[in-house]
Order: sequence, then C-alpha cells, then structure tokens
Amino acid sequence: MSNQNKQGIIGKITDTLGLTAVFAAAATVILLPVGYGLGKAGLNPILRDSDGAVETVQKAHADFTNVSATGYGWFACGFGESADLWRTDFRATNANGEEVTGTVCDGLFKSATIRFD
Repeated sequence: MSNQNKQGIIGKITDTLGLTAVFAAAATVILLPVGYGLGKAGLNPILRDSDGAVETVQKAHADFTNVSATGYGWFACGFGESADLWRTDFRATNANGEEVTGTVCDGLFKSATIRFD
C-alpha cells in the first residue's frame, strides 16, 4: 500500500489546501451555525455590526450627530423565529442637543430597525 493511500482523505485535503485552510473551513462549518443559533437565542455578543448600525442611524435620522456604536443590545431586540442576529447599541445627539440612545436590530432575512431606549 502506498503512502498516499495511507493518508486518507484528510491527508489529501491538507496536502492540497494546506493545514490552515482545513482548520479555517472546519471552524467556519462549526462556528457559523453555533453563532447563528446563539444569535437566534439572543446570546451572541460577538455579532454586532458597529459600522452598519451607525450608518443605519445616520440614514434614518440625518439630524443626529456624534453617532457611535456602544455595545451589544442584550434584550433590546426580538427573540424566536424573527430574532435579530445583530443587536448593536448606539448613542447619538439629536437636533436639540439631547443625547439619544437605542439599539439597531438587524437580521439575515429582514432589514434593520431602530429601537430607542
């Protein structure tokens, strides 16, 4: 039996793609569904979209200034089938000079919504 036959499929893949690519693919296959599932359960603080949240607020409220993402909105968005995967808290200043806070909720199959505190 040749050495190539002893390696099996994993050996062939690592020889072809390199070990890093195999680990990256495995991590993607494992972590993406886990992250999505945690997001559906409202427990995924690693999936926030700071740039997207700031852009969403600026587009919806052009009079807001100093818009910045401040963290993960644990309980601000929906749960269940229509749960939002990304929940990003923000802070801004409105046209009257008052501080406004809220959360931008966004999902894979829905558009972003803004919820004010």
